Amino acid sequence: MKEVSIDVFAGMVFDNPDIAKGEPAGFYGQETAGLINLGFTLSKEIKITESYSLPIFGSLITNPEAENIFMVFGISF
Repeated sequence: MKEVSIDVFAGMVFDNPDIAKGEPAGFYGQETAGLINLGFTLSKEIKITESYSLPIFGSLITNPEAENIFMVFGISF
């Protein structure tokens, strides 16, 4: 079986929007400081010919603050 790479990531913000000053949300749409993305990416190279492999990847990403989840797939050339 060919090797599959796994990358885990997380992102958070530390600012709190000032509701009293009219800031409805922070830069990333958050209402408080906290985790804004969390996920993992799987990647693999598929051998096409003896001299060329096609890199592919898939990610599962969630934003707990916004209660969203995303699946992303892609290829590189």
